[in-house]
Amino acid sequence: MKRTVRRIPARIGFAESAGRWEAWGWLEELTASAARLSAQAELRRDETLSLTFELPGEPFAGLAARVAWSQRDADGYWEAELRFTSELDRRRLAAALLDLLSRAF
Repeated sequence: MKRTVRRIPARIGFAESAGRWEAWGWLEELTASAARLSAQAELRRDETLSLTFELPGEPFAGLAARVAWSQRDADGYWEAELRFTSELDRRRLAAALLDLLSRAF
């Protein structure tokens, strides 16, 4: 995955059955099918999350993602590799990223 130019703030929602409050984190890397997320909240492998974030001019709300792996770093933050689970969300995200890249050049 290519690293994004800047980190993207993201709201993290957890399944109601998890009994956890929503949290905030940073998308460190982003592609149409996956992302790398860092957060203070524990991110558990195979957990389903709901992500809300915004690319320039394009808000994304409630994107479903599954935690493929996670680990805690030396500073106590959780880093996780996410996979977006909805084909529709992946296509919409791909279009937004392509548009963003086309405007960068």
